[in-house]
Order: sequence, then C-alpha cells, then structure tokens
Amino acid sequence: MREQVRYKGAKFGMLTLVEKIKHHDGKRNLYYWVCDCDCGNRKTVIESNLRVNGGTQSCGCANLDKKYVINKG
Repeated sequence: MREQVRYKGAKFGMLTLVEKIKHHDGKRNLYYWVCDCDCGNRKTVIESNLRVNGGTQSCGCANLDKKYVINKG
C-alpha cells in the first residue's frame, strides 16, 4: 500500500520535506517536493519517489559515502 500522506516537515531517510510543487506536463499533474538533506544540500524530488523504505533517501551524498567506503577497502 502506498503512503498517501505527505506533509511539510516529514522525514524520508536524510531528506526533510520543505515545499510541495505542482507541475502540469500537458497530460497529468506531477507533484514534486523541495527537500533539505541532512548534509545541507537542497534537492527537488518527484513525490512518487519518496517512500519510507526505498526510493530517494538523500541528495546523493549517501551514495558518495558508500562508494568511498567500498573503494577504501
């Protein structure tokens, strides 16, 4: 079951929801969230990619940290 409730201040991984943006692409309405990451960066994420388990969890900084640890050995 998909989570339907999204609200300002909610936390998804390292991202905190700041502002919801509606965009109409000519066929449908798409919803995006402007998010603040724990590392200090700001990222815009499509709403359907925000999930408690899986989906977008950071601005990309977490992926960089994982690559560094793997390459470091």
